[in-house]
Amino acid sequence: FTVRQKDVTVRYTGRTLLAEREDYDIYITGAEVSPFQAKIMYELSVPLSESQYDSEAIHYATAVDRIRVNGEEFSPTSSRGSSQERDENGNVRGSAYTGSFDRIVDPAQVEAIRVGGKGVNVSIVLNSLGVDNTALGFIAGFTGKHIESEMQRLGCTTQFTELPEGFSRINVKLDKASEPQTEMNGQGPSVSGEECKQFIGRMERKIKAGDCLILSGSIPRSMPRDMYEKILEVIDMEKVLVIVDTNSDLLRRTLPYHPFLIKPNLIELGEIFGRSLTDYDDIVGCAMHLQEEGARNVLVSMGADGAILVTENGQVFSSPAPKADDLSQELVDVNGAGDAMVAGFLAGYLERHSMVDGFAKGLAAGSATVYTPGLADKQQINLVAQRK
Repeated sequence: FTVRQKDVTVRYTGRTLLAEREDYDIYITGAEVSPFQAKIMYELSVPLSESQYDSEAIHYATAVDRIRVNGEEFSPTSSRGSSQERDENGNVRGSAYTGSFDRIVDPAQVEAIRVGGKGVNVSIVLNSLGVDNTALGFIAGFTGKHIESEMQRLGCTTQFTELPEGFSRINVKLDKASEPQTEMNGQGPSVSGEECKQFIGRMERKIKAGDCLILSGSIPRSMPRDMYEKILEVIDMEKVLVIVDTNSDLLRRTLPYHPFLIKPNLIELGEIFGRSLTDYDDIVGCAMHLQEEGARNVLVSMGADGAILVTENGQVFSSPAPKADDLSQELVDVNGAGDAMVAGFLAGYLERHSMVDGFAKGLAAGSATVYTPGLADKQQINLVAQRK
């Protein structure tokens, strides 16, 4: 997990915090804040200046403003200090106090590193279900290379655009039973206007009549907010099935282009209409309102409550989340469940061009994923889909 601030890079590695600047390595240990707690600090700086070090030693200090855990914000007590000594390699080793917190976070019991991102997840699940697809997008740095190589190892076809600077972001998810998930999402690389223009041009040349295009995920801050709209402007919407799964603002901006399917989750749907949605009729009414704005079909994912599908011919389907007895009886990992639902829907729909088939397989894929470490595969999805 890496946080960049100015020209300082702070890496959290095992039980050591390693800060790098110029030719100096600083190992921060023995702090009041444990390394695991440090992982959830959303801001950390290591101020250094020419006057603070010489050829014999480096003096340093760290500062933390506040952290957010499970929706609650905590502030550290003010405490700083520094000391120094050199290890056998000549690096300066010492201790620094970064403050103490009101909340203790237990060490992780399970750790896993997975390639992901909404479009990446959709591509992986589609591939597992036997649907040929090509993953497009931007990658950068060592993380981008790992994403691409891991996807190719899984059998996915990729045609990513590699950026010259930065690195594909690392997102950290902290799960604890009976508590909301804590997320820390990296910023990701910068994408220039010219790189966006070239990417849209490649999309225009690649997408042909009869193809399906899934626009999935958020837009990096460096990219124009109308990026999805610019893509849809060069697509023949009458000959290409377009599915959009993104946050509420970006989702709504695509509606004038009449996407074949949009998939907001219940929270996103509520954000669009400015209220919490719990009533079935209210959820269906909001989905129909999005149809009036341009969406052809609306699939609303609702976690353990399943999903609701409102079709362009006025049909409404709803179902709780199904489950197979052969899978875990406890929730394992909710990450990627919505993306798996999108992939499952498309795979099911393409079999017989049936909305019912799409809805059923989408539900099965989303449900199987939450009871599986990582993304569910074809066998696990079919176990759920075949349950009567």
